[in-house]
Amino acid sequence: MNNAFKRLHVITNIAILAVCLLLGYVIVKNFILNPPNASKSAGRSKDPIKVGTKLSLPEVDWQKNGRTVLLVLSPTCHFCRESGPFYSKLSEVLLSQKSASLVALFPREVSEGPSYLQTLGISVNEVKQVAFDKLGVKGTPTLIIADKGGEVVGVWFGKLSSAEEEVVLKQLQAAPAG
Repeated sequence: MNNAFKRLHVITNIAILAVCLLLGYVIVKNFILNPPNASKSAGRSKDPIKVGTKLSLPEVDWQKNGRTVLLVLSPTCHFCRESGPFYSKLSEVLLSQKSASLVALFPREVSEGPSYLQTLGISVNEVKQVAFDKLGVKGTPTLIIADKGGEVVGVWFGKLSSAEEEVVLKQLQAAPAG
């Protein structure tokens, strides 16, 4: 019996040592050698978009638009669907202002964008397909306001609260015309 207990004790110690070594390896590999904030794919992914960022969307005429509001959406995003009523209201406000343009950006084929927007009751000036990571967008929905130089003057992530929605509308009403 004493021999079996010693053998069990040695096996348990070896198992604990193996788990510790494996845990140490994972920590060193994932957090010391490759920190979570390190850029993935060497230059393909940008930092998260923030106010002051100069946007690079070659097909958007920032000067002509004056102010451009970008709605970054995905048909598979439930927060995008839940934000639909606000985006519909936003589209009504922007389309009544001639100094602003509303552009919807999708990660997939542009052909599915217009029908998705129609189901949400959102009217836009343009629909485009964009690689979100190259733009610096990390998730949907994202709402971006850019000036006539393509510089971000406002950015919001996720489903907005009522207070945040009011801030967006006030910023658009206070922003200078193109």
